[in-house]
Amino acid sequence: MFVNMSASPSEASSPPLSPIRRLKIHKGSLSSNEKQLVLNFYTYIIESKTDLTETDVIKTVSDATGVSQASVYNIVTEFKTTHRLQPSPVSKNVKHSIADQLDDSMLSRIRQKVHDIYLNNDLPTVTKVLEAVNSDPTLPNLSKKTLSKVLEKLKIKHVKKSGESTLLDRHSLQSLRTFYLVYMRDFRKENRKIYYLGETWICEGHTTNSASQNPKKCRGFIVGHIGSDTGFLEGGVCMLEATQSDAEYHKEMDTEDFEEWFTKILDLIEPGSVIVLNSTKHHSRNAEPLPNIWWLKKDIHKWLNEKQIPYSEDEIKVELIVKIDKEKYTIKYIDAMAQKRNVAICRVPPYHSQLNPMELIWAEVKSHVGRNNTTCSLSDTRCLLEEGLASIGAAQWKAAIDQVVKEEQQIFHLQADILDEL
Repeated sequence: MFVNMSASPSEASSPPLSPIRRLKIHKGSLSSNEKQLVLNFYTYIIESKTDLTETDVIKTVSDATGVSQASVYNIVTEFKTTHRLQPSPVSKNVKHSIADQLDDSMLSRIRQKVHDIYLNNDLPTVTKVLEAVNSDPTLPNLSKKTLSKVLEKLKIKHVKKSGESTLLDRHSLQSLRTFYLVYMRDFRKENRKIYYLGETWICEGHTTNSASQNPKKCRGFIVGHIGSDTGFLEGGVCMLEATQSDAEYHKEMDTEDFEEWFTKILDLIEPGSVIVLNSTKHHSRNAEPLPNIWWLKKDIHKWLNEKQIPYSEDEIKVELIVKIDKEKYTIKYIDAMAQKRNVAICRVPPYHSQLNPMELIWAEVKSHVGRNNTTCSLSDTRCLLEEGLASIGAAQWKAAIDQVVKEEQQIFHLQADILDEL
Protein backbone atom coordinates (compact mmCIF):
# COMPACT_ATOMS: atom_id res chain seq x y z
CA MET A 1 0.00 0.00 0.00
CA PHE A 2 1.35 3.40 -0.96
CA VAL A 3 1.54 5.99 1.85
CA ASN A 4 2.40 9.65 1.26
CA MET A 5 5.25 10.10 3.78
CA SER A 6 5.28 13.87 3.28
CA ALA A 7 1.72 14.25 4.62
CA SER A 8 0.95 14.73 8.31
CA PRO A 9 -0.43 11.71 10.19
CA SER A 10 -3.95 13.16 10.17
CA GLU A 11 -3.76 13.89 6.46
CA ALA A 12 -2.43 10.41 5.72
CA SER A 13 -5.04 8.52 7.70
CA SER A 14 -8.19 10.62 7.21
CA PRO A 15 -10.22 11.03 4.01
CA PRO A 16 -10.84 14.60 2.85
CA LEU A 17 -13.83 16.27 4.48
CA SER A 18 -16.84 16.94 2.30
CA PRO A 19 -17.71 20.61 1.78
CA ILE A 20 -20.48 22.16 3.90
CA ARG A 21 -23.76 21.91 2.04
CA ARG A 22 -26.60 24.36 2.33
CA LEU A 23 -29.55 22.63 3.98
CA LYS A 24 -32.81 22.60 2.10
CA ILE A 25 -35.08 23.82 4.86
CA HIS A 26 -38.79 24.24 4.37
CA LYS A 27 -40.75 26.51 6.69
CA GLY A 28 -40.94 25.03 10.16
CA SER A 29 -38.90 21.89 9.31
CA LEU A 30 -36.09 22.38 11.85
CA SER A 31 -36.57 20.27 14.95
CA SER A 32 -36.11 21.69 18.44
CA ASN A 33 -32.80 19.80 18.82
CA GLU A 34 -31.53 21.22 15.54
CA LYS A 35 -32.52 24.72 16.64
CA GLN A 36 -30.69 24.14 19.91
CA LEU A 37 -27.49 23.13 18.10
CA VAL A 38 -27.63 26.32 16.05
CA LEU A 39 -28.15 28.35 19.22
CA ASN A 40 -25.29 26.53 20.99
CA PHE A 41 -22.89 27.47 18.19
CA TYR A 42 -24.09 31.07 18.20
CA THR A 43 -23.67 31.28 22.02
CA TYR A 44 -20.19 29.74 21.82
CA ILE A 45 -19.00 32.36 19.33
CA ILE A 46 -20.57 35.25 21.28
CA GLU A 47 -18.96 34.14 24.54
CA SER A 48 -15.58 33.62 22.90
CA LYS A 49 -15.28 37.45 23.03
CA THR A 50 -14.51 37.81 19.35
CA ASP A 51 -14.65 41.18 17.64
CA LEU A 52 -17.34 39.96 15.25
CA THR A 53 -20.49 42.00 14.90
CA GLU A 54 -23.89 40.38 15.42
CA THR A 55 -24.35 40.15 11.66
CA ASP A 56 -20.93 38.51 11.25
CA VAL A 57 -21.70 35.97 13.98
CA ILE A 58 -24.98 35.01 12.30
CA LYS A 59 -23.18 34.67 8.97
CA THR A 60 -20.48 32.50 10.57
CA VAL A 61 -23.08 30.21 12.16
CA SER A 62 -24.92 29.99 8.85
CA ASP A 63 -21.75 29.15 6.91
CA ALA A 64 -20.75 26.46 9.42
CA THR A 65 -24.12 24.77 9.86
CA GLY A 66 -25.65 25.12 6.42
CA VAL A 67 -28.70 26.83 7.94
CA SER A 68 -29.74 30.05 6.22
CA GLN A 69 -28.90 33.38 7.87
CA ALA A 70 -32.60 34.19 8.12
CA SER A 71 -33.24 30.93 10.04
CA VAL A 72 -30.31 31.56 12.37
CA TYR A 73 -31.59 35.07 13.06
CA ASN A 74 -35.11 33.77 13.76
CA ILE A 75 -33.81 31.10 16.15
CA VAL A 76 -31.72 33.60 18.10
CA THR A 77 -34.57 36.13 18.20
CA GLU A 78 -37.03 33.46 19.37
CA PHE A 79 -34.75 32.51 22.26
CA LYS A 80 -33.93 36.09 23.26
CA THR A 81 -37.65 36.91 23.32
CA THR A 82 -39.01 33.82 25.11
CA HIS A 83 -35.88 32.26 26.69
CA ARG A 84 -36.88 28.94 25.13
CA LEU A 85 -37.22 27.24 21.76
CA GLN A 86 -40.69 26.10 20.80
CA PRO A 87 -41.09 22.75 19.00
CA SER A 88 -41.22 23.25 15.27
CA PRO A 89 -44.68 23.23 13.67
CA VAL A 90 -45.65 19.85 12.29
CA SER A 91 -46.32 19.75 8.58
CA LYS A 92 -49.95 19.09 7.67
CA ASN A 93 -48.77 16.34 5.33
CA VAL A 94 -47.12 14.33 8.12
CA LYS A 95 -48.92 11.06 8.81
CA HIS A 96 -49.43 10.50 12.52
CA SER A 97 -49.25 7.01 13.97
CA ILE A 98 -52.32 5.48 15.60
CA ALA A 99 -50.68 6.00 19.00
CA ASP A 100 -50.41 9.76 18.31
CA GLN A 101 -54.07 9.98 17.25
CA LEU A 102 -55.50 8.62 20.52
CA ASP A 103 -56.97 11.37 22.69
CA ASP A 104 -56.52 11.69 26.47
CA SER A 105 -59.79 9.93 27.19
CA MET A 106 -58.81 6.82 25.20
CA LEU A 107 -55.31 6.82 26.70
CA SER A 108 -56.80 7.00 30.19
CA ARG A 109 -59.04 4.04 29.44
CA ILE A 110 -56.10 2.00 28.16
CA ARG A 111 -54.28 2.72 31.42
CA GLN A 112 -57.39 1.57 33.27
CA LYS A 113 -57.15 -1.79 31.47
CA VAL A 114 -53.71 -2.23 33.05
CA HIS A 115 -55.04 -1.28 36.48
CA ASP A 116 -58.10 -3.54 36.14
CA ILE A 117 -55.86 -6.58 35.72
CA TYR A 118 -54.07 -5.70 38.98
CA LEU A 119 -57.41 -5.23 40.74
CA ASN A 120 -58.39 -8.72 39.57
CA ASN A 121 -55.34 -10.09 41.45
CA ASP A 122 -53.37 -10.74 38.29
CA LEU A 123 -50.17 -9.32 36.81
CA PRO A 124 -50.68 -7.33 33.57
CA THR A 125 -48.59 -8.19 30.53
CA VAL A 126 -48.64 -6.69 27.05
CA THR A 127 -50.55 -9.73 25.77
CA LYS A 128 -53.22 -9.49 28.49
CA VAL A 129 -53.66 -5.74 28.04
CA LEU A 130 -53.83 -6.14 24.25
CA GLU A 131 -56.61 -8.69 24.62
CA ALA A 132 -58.50 -6.40 27.03
CA VAL A 133 -58.18 -3.37 24.75
CA ASN A 134 -59.14 -5.16 21.56
CA SER A 135 -62.16 -6.82 23.18
CA ASP A 136 -63.55 -3.39 24.15
CA PRO A 137 -65.75 -2.15 21.27
CA THR A 138 -65.33 1.48 22.41
CA LEU A 139 -61.56 1.32 21.88
CA PRO A 140 -59.69 0.91 18.56
CA ASN A 141 -58.08 -2.40 17.67
CA LEU A 142 -54.33 -2.08 18.21
CA SER A 143 -51.39 -4.16 17.10
CA LYS A 144 -48.87 -5.30 19.68
CA LYS A 145 -46.33 -2.81 18.32
CA THR A 146 -48.79 0.09 18.54
CA LEU A 147 -49.83 -0.87 22.07
CA SER A 148 -46.16 -0.87 23.10
CA LYS A 149 -45.85 2.71 21.80
CA VAL A 150 -49.01 3.70 23.70
CA LEU A 151 -47.70 2.16 26.93
CA GLU A 152 -44.43 4.04 26.51
CA LYS A 153 -46.37 7.29 26.02
CA LEU A 154 -48.34 6.50 29.20
CA LYS A 155 -45.04 6.09 31.12
CA ILE A 156 -45.74 2.43 31.81
CA LYS A 157 -42.59 0.35 32.10
CA HIS A 158 -41.74 -3.36 32.05
CA VAL A 159 -40.54 -5.05 35.24
CA LYS A 160 -39.76 -8.71 35.92
CA LYS A 161 -42.22 -10.31 38.34
CA SER A 162 -42.81 -14.03 38.83
CA GLY A 163 -40.59 -14.76 35.84
CA GLU A 164 -42.54 -12.67 33.33
CA SER A 165 -42.49 -9.10 32.08
CA THR A 166 -45.13 -7.17 34.04
CA LEU A 167 -46.41 -3.66 33.26
CA LEU A 168 -46.05 -0.99 35.93
CA ASP A 169 -46.51 2.79 36.03
CA ARG A 170 -43.21 4.62 36.32
CA HIS A 171 -42.38 5.76 39.85
CA SER A 172 -42.48 9.46 38.88
CA LEU A 173 -46.08 9.08 37.72
CA GLN A 174 -47.03 6.99 40.76
CA SER A 175 -45.70 9.77 43.01
CA LEU A 176 -47.54 12.46 41.07
CA ARG A 177 -50.78 10.48 41.23
CA THR A 178 -50.44 9.77 44.95
CA PHE A 179 -49.84 13.44 45.75
CA TYR A 180 -52.93 14.35 43.75
CA LEU A 181 -55.12 11.79 45.54
CA VAL A 182 -53.88 12.90 48.97
CA TYR A 183 -54.48 16.57 48.15
CA MET A 184 -58.03 15.83 46.99
CA ARG A 185 -58.75 13.73 50.07
CA ASP A 186 -57.52 16.55 52.33
CA PHE A 187 -59.48 19.22 50.45
CA ARG A 188 -62.68 17.24 50.98
CA LYS A 189 -61.94 16.75 54.68
CA GLU A 190 -61.58 20.53 54.95
CA ASN A 191 -64.96 20.95 53.20
CA ARG A 192 -63.36 23.13 50.55
CA LYS A 193 -65.54 24.06 47.57
CA ILE A 194 -64.11 22.08 44.63
CA TYR A 195 -64.62 23.22 41.04
CA TYR A 196 -63.73 21.08 38.03
CA LEU A 197 -62.60 22.84 34.86
CA GLY A 198 -62.25 21.39 31.38
CA GLU A 199 -62.37 22.00 27.65
CA THR A 200 -63.57 19.98 24.69
CA TRP A 201 -64.12 20.31 20.95
CA ILE A 202 -67.25 19.53 18.97
CA CYS A 203 -67.65 19.82 15.20
CA GLU A 204 -70.69 20.86 13.21
CA GLY A 205 -70.88 17.35 11.73
CA HIS A 206 -71.23 15.67 15.14
CA THR A 207 -74.36 13.52 14.87
CA THR A 208 -75.56 10.00 15.60
CA ASN A 209 -77.74 10.12 12.48
CA SER A 210 -75.74 8.28 9.80
CA ALA A 211 -77.83 9.88 7.02
CA SER A 212 -76.78 13.35 8.17
CA GLN A 213 -73.08 12.63 8.73
CA ASN A 214 -70.64 14.63 6.61
CA PRO A 215 -66.95 13.80 7.20
CA LYS A 216 -65.91 17.01 5.39
CA LYS A 217 -67.55 19.13 8.09
CA CYS A 218 -64.54 20.16 10.21
CA ARG A 219 -65.57 23.53 11.63
CA GLY A 220 -66.80 23.54 15.17
CA PHE A 221 -66.41 24.97 18.65
CA ILE A 222 -63.89 24.78 21.45
CA VAL A 223 -65.89 24.88 24.67
CA GLY A 224 -64.56 25.47 28.16
CA HIS A 225 -66.62 25.39 31.33
CA ILE A 226 -66.32 24.89 35.06
CA GLY A 227 -68.68 23.35 37.59
CA SER A 228 -69.10 21.78 41.00
CA ASP A 229 -71.60 19.67 42.93
CA THR A 230 -74.10 22.54 42.56
CA GLY A 231 -73.89 22.58 38.75
CA PHE A 232 -72.13 24.71 36.16
CA LEU A 233 -70.70 28.01 37.40
CA GLU A 234 -72.95 30.78 36.09
CA GLY A 235 -71.07 32.88 33.54
CA GLY A 236 -68.22 30.37 33.42
CA VAL A 237 -68.59 29.17 29.82
CA CYS A 238 -66.05 29.98 27.10
CA MET A 239 -66.85 29.19 23.46
CA LEU A 240 -64.52 29.73 20.51
CA GLU A 241 -65.17 28.92 16.87
CA ALA A 242 -62.49 26.56 15.58
CA THR A 243 -61.38 24.75 12.44
CA GLN A 244 -59.02 22.11 13.83
CA SER A 245 -59.92 18.47 14.30
CA ASP A 246 -60.81 16.92 17.64
CA ALA A 247 -57.22 15.78 18.28
CA GLU A 248 -55.76 19.17 17.31
CA TYR A 249 -58.09 21.64 19.04
CA HIS A 250 -55.49 22.59 21.67
CA LYS A 251 -53.64 24.44 18.90
CA GLU A 252 -56.47 26.96 18.75
CA MET A 253 -57.26 27.19 22.48
CA ASP A 254 -53.81 28.57 23.22
CA THR A 255 -52.23 29.87 26.42
CA GLU A 256 -53.33 33.45 25.82
CA ASP A 257 -56.99 32.47 25.24
CA PHE A 258 -57.01 30.19 28.26
CA GLU A 259 -55.41 32.67 30.66
CA GLU A 260 -57.83 35.42 29.59
CA TRP A 261 -60.76 33.09 30.31
CA PHE A 262 -59.22 31.86 33.57
CA THR A 263 -58.91 35.45 34.82
CA LYS A 264 -62.70 35.82 34.43
CA ILE A 265 -63.24 32.51 36.25
CA LEU A 266 -61.28 33.75 39.27
CA ASP A 267 -63.62 36.74 39.49
CA LEU A 268 -66.60 34.38 39.78
CA ILE A 269 -65.53 31.88 42.43
CA GLU A 270 -65.21 32.36 46.16
CA PRO A 271 -61.85 32.59 48.00
CA GLY A 272 -60.74 29.37 49.66
CA SER A 273 -62.05 27.17 46.85
CA VAL A 274 -60.15 24.64 44.72
CA ILE A 275 -59.95 24.38 40.93
CA VAL A 276 -59.17 20.96 39.44
CA LEU A 277 -57.95 20.92 35.83
CA ASN A 278 -56.03 18.67 33.45
CA SER A 279 -52.26 18.80 32.93
CA THR A 280 -52.55 20.44 29.50
CA LYS A 281 -49.72 22.52 28.08
CA HIS A 282 -51.69 25.77 27.93
CA HIS A 283 -52.65 25.31 31.59
CA SER A 284 -49.00 25.12 32.62
CA ARG A 285 -47.05 28.17 31.45
CA ASN A 286 -44.38 29.20 33.94
CA ALA A 287 -44.88 32.62 35.51
CA GLU A 288 -41.31 33.44 34.49
CA PRO A 289 -38.54 31.45 32.77
CA LEU A 290 -35.68 30.17 34.93
CA PRO A 291 -32.08 30.80 33.87
CA ASN A 292 -30.43 27.93 32.07
CA ILE A 293 -27.05 27.19 30.54
CA TRP A 294 -28.00 28.92 27.28
CA TRP A 295 -28.69 32.28 28.90
CA LEU A 296 -26.04 34.97 28.56
CA LYS A 297 -24.04 35.37 31.74
CA LYS A 298 -25.09 38.99 32.15
CA ASP A 299 -28.78 37.94 31.99
CA ILE A 300 -28.21 35.31 34.70
CA HIS A 301 -26.53 37.97 36.84
CA LYS A 302 -29.50 40.29 36.33
CA TRP A 303 -31.98 37.54 37.32
CA LEU A 304 -29.96 36.64 40.45
CA ASN A 305 -29.79 40.31 41.45
CA GLU A 306 -33.58 40.66 41.11
CA LYS A 307 -34.05 37.66 43.42
CA GLN A 308 -31.33 38.91 45.81
CA ILE A 309 -29.31 35.71 45.41
CA PRO A 310 -25.61 36.32 46.15
CA TYR A 311 -22.95 35.24 43.65
CA SER A 312 -19.38 35.92 42.65
CA GLU A 313 -18.46 37.63 39.38
CA ASP A 314 -15.86 34.99 38.58
CA GLU A 315 -18.29 32.06 38.90
CA ILE A 316 -19.09 30.24 35.67
CA LYS A 317 -22.66 29.74 34.45
CA VAL A 318 -23.02 26.22 35.85
CA GLU A 319 -22.06 27.49 39.32
CA LEU A 320 -24.57 30.32 39.03
CA ILE A 321 -27.43 28.06 37.94
CA VAL A 322 -27.00 25.55 40.79
CA LYS A 323 -27.69 28.41 43.22
CA ILE A 324 -31.28 28.56 41.98
CA ASP A 325 -33.88 26.70 44.03
CA LYS A 326 -36.07 25.48 41.17
CA GLU A 327 -38.86 24.32 43.46
CA LYS A 328 -39.03 27.79 45.04
CA TYR A 329 -38.97 29.79 41.82
CA THR A 330 -40.92 27.48 39.48
CA ILE A 331 -44.58 28.48 39.65
CA LYS A 332 -47.21 28.31 36.95
CA TYR A 333 -48.70 31.60 35.82
CA ILE A 334 -52.30 30.62 36.61
CA ASP A 335 -51.22 29.22 39.99
CA ALA A 336 -49.73 32.60 40.86
CA MET A 337 -52.97 34.29 39.77
CA ALA A 338 -55.02 31.90 41.88
CA GLN A 339 -52.83 32.31 44.98
CA LYS A 340 -53.58 36.03 45.01
CA ARG A 341 -57.29 35.13 45.30
CA ASN A 342 -56.69 32.40 47.92
CA VAL A 343 -57.67 29.72 45.41
CA ALA A 344 -55.82 26.39 45.16
CA ILE A 345 -54.99 24.72 41.83
CA CYS A 346 -54.87 20.92 41.61
CA ARG A 347 -53.80 19.25 38.35
CA VAL A 348 -55.05 15.81 37.35
CA PRO A 349 -52.04 13.52 36.60
CA PRO A 350 -51.30 13.05 32.87
CA TYR A 351 -53.57 10.53 31.09
CA HIS A 352 -55.92 10.21 34.09
CA SER A 353 -58.85 12.12 32.62
CA GLN A 354 -61.26 9.74 34.38
CA LEU A 355 -60.42 11.68 37.56
CA ASN A 356 -62.04 14.84 36.16
CA PRO A 357 -65.87 14.65 36.15
CA MET A 358 -65.88 17.17 33.28
CA GLU A 359 -65.18 14.19 31.00
CA LEU A 360 -68.52 12.62 32.00
CA ILE A 361 -70.31 15.97 31.68
CA TRP A 362 -68.90 16.55 28.19
CA ALA A 363 -70.06 13.07 27.16
CA GLU A 364 -73.65 13.98 28.12
CA VAL A 365 -73.49 17.32 26.31
CA LYS A 366 -72.09 15.73 23.14
CA SER A 367 -74.71 13.00 23.31
CA HIS A 368 -77.44 15.67 23.31
CA VAL A 369 -75.89 17.36 20.26
CA GLY A 370 -75.39 14.07 18.42
CA ARG A 371 -78.97 12.87 18.93
CA ASN A 372 -80.53 16.13 17.74
CA ASN A 373 -78.12 17.35 15.05
CA THR A 374 -79.93 16.85 11.72
CA THR A 375 -78.62 19.82 9.70
CA CYS A 376 -74.93 19.69 10.68
CA SER A 377 -74.73 23.46 10.29
CA LEU A 378 -72.47 25.59 12.48
CA SER A 379 -75.31 27.75 13.79
CA ASP A 380 -77.57 24.80 14.66
CA THR A 381 -74.66 22.97 16.30
CA ARG A 382 -74.05 26.00 18.52
CA CYS A 383 -77.72 26.11 19.52
CA LEU A 384 -77.69 22.40 20.38
CA LEU A 385 -74.47 22.84 22.31
CA GLU A 386 -76.01 25.62 24.40
CA GLU A 387 -79.11 23.44 24.96
CA GLY A 388 -76.91 20.56 26.07
CA LEU A 389 -75.06 22.73 28.57
CA ALA A 390 -78.35 24.12 29.92
CA SER A 391 -79.72 20.58 30.39
CA ILE A 392 -76.94 19.66 32.84
CA GLY A 393 -77.90 20.45 36.43
CA ALA A 394 -76.73 19.74 39.96
CA ALA A 395 -77.99 16.11 39.84
CA GLN A 396 -75.80 15.18 36.86
CA TRP A 397 -72.82 16.97 38.37
CA LYS A 398 -73.22 15.24 41.72
CA ALA A 399 -73.49 11.83 40.01
CA ALA A 400 -70.34 12.50 37.95
CA ILE A 401 -68.38 13.65 41.02
CA ASP A 402 -69.53 10.62 43.04
CA GLN A 403 -68.25 8.35 40.26
CA VAL A 404 -64.88 10.15 40.23
CA VAL A 405 -64.55 9.89 44.03
CA LYS A 406 -65.09 6.11 43.74
CA GLU A 407 -62.42 6.02 41.02
CA GLU A 408 -60.02 7.94 43.29
CA GLN A 409 -60.61 5.47 46.13
CA GLN A 410 -60.03 2.52 43.82
CA ILE A 411 -56.76 3.97 42.49
CA PHE A 412 -55.61 4.79 46.02
CA HIS A 413 -56.30 1.16 47.00
CA LEU A 414 -54.39 0.02 43.90
CA GLN A 415 -51.43 2.21 44.83
CA ALA A 416 -51.32 1.52 48.57
CA ASP A 417 -52.23 -2.17 48.69
CA ILE A 418 -50.93 -3.54 45.38
CA LEU A 419 -48.36 -1.40 43.54
CA ASP A 420 -46.46 -0.42 46.70
CA GLU A 421 -46.01 -4.11 47.49
CA LEU A 422 -44.44 -5.00 44.13
